[in-house]
Amino acid sequence: MRFRNDIVPRPGAGDGDGSLPDHGDGLPGPSRLLLSTHGRPPRCRVRVRGHLDPATAPTLDVLCDDLRDAGVRYLALDLSELKFVAETGLGVLIRVDRRFRDLRGWVVLVHPTERTRRVLEIAGLGGTLTVHPHQVLPPHPAAPRPRSVTRA
Repeated sequence: MRFRNDIVPRPGAGDGDGSLPDHGDGLPGPSRLLLSTHGRPPRCRVRVRGHLDPATAPTLDVLCDDLRDAGVRYLALDLSELKFVAETGLGVLIRVDRRFRDLRGWVVLVHPTERTRRVLEIAGLGGTLTVHPHQVLPPHPAAPRPRSVTRA
C-alpha cells in the first residue's frame, strides 16, 4: 500500500483571499504539514515537514494508524524538517508510539532538530520516546526495538 503526501492548511490562516503566506520554509502558512512515506510493510519511514500543531497533528495520527493497519510494525519518523511541535503534536507522538508497541513493534524518532530535541527534553519524554539522531531503520525488520542512542 502506498500513501501520498498530505498538505494540511490551518483553517483561517490566510490573509482573507484564500491563500496562505509563505514563511520561507517552502510551506505556505504558519500551520502546514507535509508528510511523505518511504518503504513498505513491515517497515516504513515518514518524513515530517513543517508544523505539528493542533490543526495538523491529527493528520499524522491518522497516517500512522493507516500505516499500522496496512501492516507496518517498525516506524521511523524523520523529524529533520520539523519546524515546530506543539503539545498536541507531542501527544500524537506518544499515542503512535504506544499503539505500535501494543503490536510488538516500535517507533523511533530520527534526525530531530535541536529545537525538537529541546522540546522533547523539556516535556520529560526521555523515558517514553526513542530518539536516534542518525539512524533511519535497523537492518532487519524483525529486529527488536532499537536501543536508544539519545534519549529525548
